[in-house]
Amino acid sequence: MTGRGQANPRHGVSAIAPHNELVQMAAFTMQGGRALAGARTDGRARAREEMPVARFWAVLVVAVLAGAIAADVAFNQATPNICYTQTLGFACDNAQLYGNGYLNLTLTQQTDAPINITAISCNSAAVAQNAVKFTTPLQMQIYGSTTITGNFVAPLRCFDGVEPFSGSIGSTFYGYIIINYTDLYLLKNHSVTFSIVETVESPAPRPTIITTSTSTSTMTTSSSTAPPYYAPGDWTG
Repeated sequence: MTGRGQANPRHGVSAIAPHNELVQMAAFTMQGGRALAGARTDGRARAREEMPVARFWAVLVVAVLAGAIAADVAFNQATPNICYTQTLGFACDNAQLYGNGYLNLTLTQQTDAPINITAISCNSAAVAQNAVKFTTPLQMQIYGSTTITGNFVAPLRCFDGVEPFSGSIGSTFYGYIIINYTDLYLLKNHSVTFSIVETVESPAPRPTIITTSTSTSTMTTSSSTAPPYYAPGDWTG
């Protein structure tokens, strides 16, 4: 039993301890809040510092990719090699243009009949001008392929209008190849026009004239050496 005015130790501790604990918890919470606020402030500051660096690297990567794509497109545009026709049954492959205008190509025909090639020309305009004529027609069987560099007298040469084409390595010729031929079943004359875009790859001198014809059943090969000079009028055979 306790007297008046004396505090019950048990009651005093139980009454004061919760108050102290609340004060400590409040202080701890305030400190945690300050720490959290400081961390947020530091994070924002760090993010602001890192943002320009991230942007720099992003711009650099985009610039490198754009440069690589542009270089690839420019390279492909600088070296076109096209030889095609919309006429069914014919194909042109392995075209090779020299700096002095001489042209080699492989012709394939898949029409319904064997044919005789009677003339071939290469010009910047779609006209059969300065054509190489075959006094002995070059025969092609069905599904046959022929490598043409000229006839037995004159090589095949591309013309820029009325003048022989000439260009340095890397220069490009835009023109047409026109081939005259005879259908050996119907004995009718026809022509086929190829569009050609060729880049000069070699400044080779006038080649030896070699005309090779191959098919599923026959193969013939003939060759001769080109004369030292041809005037434009001599190219018509």
